[in-house]
Amino acid sequence: MEYIRKERIGKPELFTGRKEELTFFLKWINDIKLEKSQSTALLARRKMGKTAILERLFNITFFKNDGVIPFYYEVKETKMGMVDFCQDFFLKFIYQYIAFKTRKREYLNPENTTDFTTVIEIVKKEGLGYLEGIINGASYAVTHEKIDMLWEIAREAPKTIAERQNEFIVQMIDEFQFLNAMIYLDNRRRSNRNDI
Repeated sequence: MEYIRKERIGKPELFTGRKEELTFFLKWINDIKLEKSQSTALLARRKMGKTAILERLFNITFFKNDGVIPFYYEVKETKMGMVDFCQDFFLKFIYQYIAFKTRKREYLNPENTTDFTTVIEIVKKEGLGYLEGIINGASYAVTHEKIDMLWEIAREAPKTIAERQNEFIVQMIDEFQFLNAMIYLDNRRRSNRNDI
């Protein structure tokens, strides 16, 4: 198997002892195509291997190319304004989607991950022009700081694209507990929260 995304565990053979969990989640991903899977949370204490499982699931699903498109996003333990968070989430999704559709790993780690013009050029070049509308919508919302619109576009982008293209996309959100603690509605509130 090709490991499209470098796993933090190190060498792939260091991933051991998670056969039961991996089997469960691989079946869960396969059941997405049958529309039998529901949202699932993987809960455990810190340093128990949750990220390793998610990264491996991403790699297996990407490699298999078997009808489910993986999207992996890690919520960082870093304070961010809502606009920055939504832009980051949206563009990471778009780049991972492009990487999957084109089978080109370089799109997983693009040089500039905040430039909407570049990503529009890429989707045109790669024959994925159907993504232009949603990208332009997100770009407009970022430029005009339309937070509610941006949150709606970013949050719904995987679902929207999957439905429009008759595809299945699995979202793997790592460290989601940081959403409430680290994401601020705007920079003003962010600075006020730091003062508490």
